[in-house]
Amino acid sequence: IADPLVDIEDTELNQQDTILPNTTADAIFISGFSGNGKSTMSERILFKCFPQILEHHFGDFNEPQITYIKVDVPHDGSRGGFLENILIELDRVLSKSSIGSQEYAKHIKKNTRGNYQDLGKIEGTAIQALNRHYVGVLVIDELQNLLIARKDYRTAMLQLLDTFSNKLFVPTLKIGTPDSRELVSTKSRHLRRLGEPFFLSPLTVDKPTWERTMKALFAFQPIEKPIERNTRIEDLLAQLSAGVPDYLIKLWKGAIIEAIRSGKEQITQPILNKVFKQQFPLLRTAINNIKKGKSGGYSDLITAQQYFDSGNEKNALKFLDKFAKATQLKGVVVQDVIDDMDSTLSNVAV
Repeated sequence: IADPLVDIEDTELNQQDTILPNTTADAIFISGFSGNGKSTMSERILFKCFPQILEHHFGDFNEPQITYIKVDVPHDGSRGGFLENILIELDRVLSKSSIGSQEYAKHIKKNTRGNYQDLGKIEGTAIQALNRHYVGVLVIDELQNLLIARKDYRTAMLQLLDTFSNKLFVPTLKIGTPDSRELVSTKSRHLRRLGEPFFLSPLTVDKPTWERTMKALFAFQPIEKPIERNTRIEDLLAQLSAGVPDYLIKLWKGAIIEAIRSGKEQITQPILNKVFKQQFPLLRTAINNIKKGKSGGYSDLITAQQYFDSGNEKNALKFLDKFAKATQLKGVVVQDVIDDMDSTLSNVAV
């Protein structure tokens, strides 16, 4: 205003840009292969940095504030299940406050058989509850479940996330596998509401994190003949796990158990290969291609392996079906994948 060289019209325009709020809430999308530590990282950061509930007492104002809640997208991708997960988590956190649980989840069922009320009303209840308790961040995990959900469920969930962004105005942190990006096209109105993308890379041998990880693994050998660190074993660990922390640690633990059971009491290359082949058959083809820089459907195999490991065979089979329909593999690689799937399914009761 004090600069005569600046037109008043420009000043007013700049003032409007400063005063008017954003039209949608801030969002971040963290992606990475299953087992890469996305969920663990977010949980640790939130838990360490913030108390989940704050009690505010100022004059006549006495209200608990929830700084964050974390919910998973249901296995079937249903909007009703997702809204119920939110209300269940709100009740759980509020139960630790001075006002106690508000039994939000209980009131969204219209009868004892568990049928939901009208979904529009449930959505309104969730938005009202999140606003009432001043929720600071909404963490939405397992976004990849929408990839195998019914089309109408997937569409409804994406619309719900848009509604949350437009009406609720609570920042969101969305977490999913790299293929979760397929949920929205580059021209979709959902794209910016998915969030600023960040990819959590696997561990790599030339980084300090790999050095610290190897130091920790070799220090944990509760067997009679612990081995010294050596490049042969470390290179094999990197090759078999592709640097995915979850599988790296499970492989090491499995090798220790096998060393004890076999009576060898020592971790060897044959033992590591045996454990990998027995416990993670779906990972062989996936990891070989990921190491070559190929992505796409291969992460479906890792996700399927994760679901098999957790006992969720239904979703695991859905991801296998998704991979089979989308893959463009040819030649001998196809037989390798078929062998991996047969090996996995032979050990699963479905």
